[in-house]
Amino acid sequence: MRFRRIQLDLVVTAALFACVPSASQAVFINFDQLPRGAPTFELNTIGDAYFDAYGISFGTLDANGQRSPTFRTVSGIGQSPSLGAADFARTANSTEGFHIFATFDNPALSITFDTFGPSPSEFLVQAIAMDAFGTPLGQVTSTSVFGTFKGQLRLSGLGAISSVIWKSTDPFVASVSIDNLSIQFVPEPGSALLVGLGLFALGVQQRPLWSAQQSR
Repeated sequence: MRFRRIQLDLVVTAALFACVPSASQAVFINFDQLPRGAPTFELNTIGDAYFDAYGISFGTLDANGQRSPTFRTVSGIGQSPSLGAADFARTANSTEGFHIFATFDNPALSITFDTFGPSPSEFLVQAIAMDAFGTPLGQVTSTSVFGTFKGQLRLSGLGAISSVIWKSTDPFVASVSIDNLSIQFVPEPGSALLVGLGLFALGVQQRPLWSAQQSR
């Protein structure tokens, strides 16, 4: 009986740990450093720099494989310069306009980010969320046309987001940059299973006490 109680306690403990958000479920990237704290450098390609730690890859939709995006200094009114993700590399052979493309190994529930663009400029910044099949789920668009900082935007309430593309309203003319990327991932199935087991174990633990009270 005592051994059974110890087993139940272990299940409950595991379930409680599963209820606590883990590093794999919530991620913040400011592009000034890599996951282990190493510094980043301007104009270096981002690529898979954050994949091993966070499951995030940065790339391009360009058929000719333009090196997109790179670390680039961004700033706005009242903001200190810092490194963000940007795309300024295009040639006459490019099949796509300026854009930043990111894919997530584990789907995301919500994504918040700062947006930057040319100033002064009538071009706005768009962010389009897509599912695992590349089908658009929804999009958000900045409203500010003054200054390089175009505002903070958020993609949420759209379902499981597998990829995002950032671009301006005229991507063949104006480029965009992003910074302070905050991502809330879909909880992994194992966590949900542990929570269910924990609730079951709690019920089993309470059952002997309830039975004893009923027999009095």
